Amino acid sequence: MIRQCVILAGGQGTRLGALAATTPKPVLEVGGRPFLFWLMREAQRFGVERFLILAGHLATALERGARDATALLPKPCAVELVVEPAPAGTGGALLGASGRLDERFLLCNGDSLFDANLARLLGDAMGDPPDVLGRLLLRRTEDAARYGVVALSDDRVTEFRERPAPG
Repeated sequence: MIRQCVILAGGQGTRLGALAATTPKPVLEVGGRPFLFWLMREAQRFGVERFLILAGHLATALERGARDATALLPKPCAVELVVEPAPAGTGGALLGASGRLDERFLLCNGDSLFDANLARLLGDAMGDPPDVLGRLLLRRTEDAARYGVVALSDDRVTEFRERPAPG
């Protein structure tokens, strides 16, 4: 079973403007609780016991918000924050935290909820052959301008493409 959830939370939240100027997106309140609470609670439902939060921008505020979110969770858990010294993107954040990663872990964006059968996704992952390096939870959309494009062949990723230019 997968016990660790790594949460990407180093973004600057520029699209939210003033709302995220002093508060990182993952700890903005949603339904009266920090967004991280909802994400962590969902991961706990599927057996996650440890959270590794990869931070950058506004790391001190993120740490406070993560403590608040953790205190509200129904089950105790371990939470560790790793702060990037300089923005390095998703790959750089993971590389910087590589010594703290379990062999298998759940990776989530700190500002996105998911509605999926994680028990199936994570359970199936435990039986993957050695050439499978990871699993992605993808959503089909008509407008890839917000997300980027993942090309598949027989349920295997063959290519990642940057999001298309608007218009």
